[in-house]
Amino acid sequence: MAETSPTRKVHDGAVDGNRQDLSLFVQDMLDQMNESFTATGNTIIGRMDEVGKRMDDLEIRINDLMEQAGLDEPQTKANGRDGNSSIESNTSVQV
Repeated sequence: MAETSPTRKVHDGAVDGNRQDLSLFVQDMLDQMNESFTATGNTIIGRMDEVGKRMDDLEIRINDLMEQAGLDEPQTKANGRDGNSSIESNTSVQV
């Protein structure tokens, strides 16, 4: 059987130490990235909630203004644009 030299044992120990250092470094970087990702995600969700609240407030204010102006139904229905175009509803099939 082959005998390992003392130099080989020192070299193998250094390689193992470097692997452990690299492993710890990579784990630390992944932890930092995860924390950053979580913080960024929370910021985005918070901003989306804020925009949603602003949109709800805007919708309430628009409805209030429409009521004050005497327009109880949305403008699209008053103009005949309730999802059905007048062309489709007035079409007849000739045989």
